[in-house]
Amino acid sequence: AEYMGTRLLMATERLVELLHDPRLVDAVVGLLPIVGGFVIGHFSSSATKSPWYHALEKPPWQPPSLAFPIAWSILYLLIGFAGICILRARRMAVCALEDDKLMPALNLTWYLWGLQLVTNFAWTVMFFMCRAIIVALVDLLLLLLFVCALVYMLYSTRLYWAAAALVPYIAWLCLAFSLNAYIVAHNRSTK
Repeated sequence: AEYMGTRLLMATERLVELLHDPRLVDAVVGLLPIVGGFVIGHFSSSATKSPWYHALEKPPWQPPSLAFPIAWSILYLLIGFAGICILRARRMAVCALEDDKLMPALNLTWYLWGLQLVTNFAWTVMFFMCRAIIVALVDLLLLLLFVCALVYMLYSTRLYWAAAALVPYIAWLCLAFSLNAYIVAHNRSTK
């Protein structure tokens, strides 16, 4: 029993060390959008095969089905990259004891990054699982606003590469908004 207690204590201490390892935290943040996107993509992929989705009138400019997993894979990589940039900037600001204005701005940037990711994942749940296409459209509008605010904050905190990395995300969200808005306008009675 004493041996098991010692092993458990050693394992707990190692876990605490790992949680303080910036490389591990960066890896988790970088992989979170990719893994979350994969899980969400699995649900939306099966939902696109449903009779409900096939019955929806879709816009003529909707990209082919194959474009969605390719685009989202690239976008989730870019979102993960932006998250890692924010974390590293926060770490450097703490280590360098930067002026009082930078850390609150970096914290806001970090919160916006998390908020946009949650809102992003929520869209799939609203649209495909709940079939709440109007709520999904509102979610998409909020997501677009959050990402625009995030890009602004990234730029204002001098994280230029991270800001630039999210520009294609904004373009894709504008396309997604137009697709969702068309579906809302042309499928009022669909549930």
